[in-house]
Amino acid sequence: MTTTAEQVARFGGLSLVKKDGSRSQTFPLVEKRYLFGRADYCDIRINLLNVSREHAEIVVDDTGEVWVRTLSKTADTRVAEKQVKEALLKDGDTIGIGDRYFIYHGRTEPNLAAPMVSTGAAGA
Repeated sequence: MTTTAEQVARFGGLSLVKKDGSRSQTFPLVEKRYLFGRADYCDIRINLLNVSREHAEIVVDDTGEVWVRTLSKTADTRVAEKQVKEALLKDGDTIGIGDRYFIYHGRTEPNLAAPMVSTGAAGA
């Protein structure tokens, strides 16, 4: 699939926040669904024991709004430090999965064309 600047601007992106607070990897949101979890087939893989195989998903609805949904029955997903089952994302929201944090960037954030990569335990 070819990623165009228009597609990147349409859904926004995520930045992984390192333990020191700086931003690390960037994930452009060019598809309508992304799966977070420990399983090898997840779009954003988080290889930690406190993360479920299929932990959460980011979905874009028919109106273009971006949502995060918890899929795990045993582990939590946090938005702005609050545990959620489902939440509409706003520019600048933090998403917590296990001990990993991501910042959601709305549709106008530049430099979101980096490839998708794993966020294994040694990463951040």
